[in-house]
Amino acid sequence: MKANTLLPAILLFICTACNNTEKNNAQVQNNAPKALQDKIADPEFSSIKNSRGATLVDDIYADQLQKRPELQKLEDLIRHFDEGAPDSLMQFDHYNRKSEAYYGSAGNLLLSIKDTVLRAHFKEIIDQSQHKYKDTISQFSVLINHIDSNRARVGDYHLALKLAVTLPIIERYQFENLPDLKSTANIANEAQGLKVKAMQLVNKNRVK
Repeated sequence: MKANTLLPAILLFICTACNNTEKNNAQVQNNAPKALQDKIADPEFSSIKNSRGATLVDDIYADQLQKRPELQKLEDLIRHFDEGAPDSLMQFDHYNRKSEAYYGSAGNLLLSIKDTVLRAHFKEIIDQSQHKYKDTISQFSVLINHIDSNRARVGDYHLALKLAVTLPIIERYQFENLPDLKSTANIANEAQGLKVKAMQLVNKNRVK
């Protein structure tokens, strides 16, 4: 699939996935994601984790990739685009670099012409040629700008999707795994008692 047709498909896929995320999160399994468990012994998860990144958001999202096929399909689409886009644009990039290199070299040569009239004459010719070339590739330029714009939007939506998928999971983890307040309260009371004893000893031994 060409780059200019694959990107809109990815954007549509991400938008659909974002819209379905709330429904899917309501059906999330009771088990905490592996990224939120104290011990992670699954080699497959560790491999995905290392490939996705070191942040907890990435870790939770990587866990969801194994549980939600539509998310994995999106990752495959993005990977396919990232790998295929350079090849699809290679021929034009090579063609364009040659032309741009020529006009750059021609401009440098113009500076070496001492005769101002002759230099001005050929500068006008070179400028006309360059304008003609830009008109020739205008459709390519429009498409490439469109690809770059959509690529940026895909990146934004992809990041937003990670947040949409992972935020309800961490909130559920927070709700279901809130520690008992008793032990923290006991430590707080112990700290208060130590402070009082320390103050008493200071007052008792204060030099008068």
